[in-house]
Amino acid sequence: PKCIRASATALFRIPLFVFRETERFLEDLHAHGFVRYSTSVEGGATSLNEIAPAARMAIFFGSEASGLPELVESACEERVRIPMESGLDSLNVGASAAVVLYELMQRGGMANSRPA
Repeated sequence: PKCIRASATALFRIPLFVFRETERFLEDLHAHGFVRYSTSVEGGATSLNEIAPAARMAIFFGSEASGLPELVESACEERVRIPMESGLDSLNVGASAAVVLYELMQRGGMANSRPA
């Protein structure tokens, strides 16, 4: 109940998945038309404000300490970073997820999606 309350019931509006095999899951997402985004603090990642949201998105967030596993990052079509002032470190994963999801949803991503 506490997690549902903290999510402001978004849990019931955004599709969530549980999977056992990462590689198969990543392949299935691609096969079903999802654009896979990995979040990164690396300089080579595209700034969030330059991303055109896809109708079907899968967004992966890694831990602050180690980021995403190479398997996940390499399978994604786009690496995304939150634009921040020079010299600032990364945000924690909760704050990063809030910023990325809010921005992409506001610009039309997953506009017609319903939970599976």
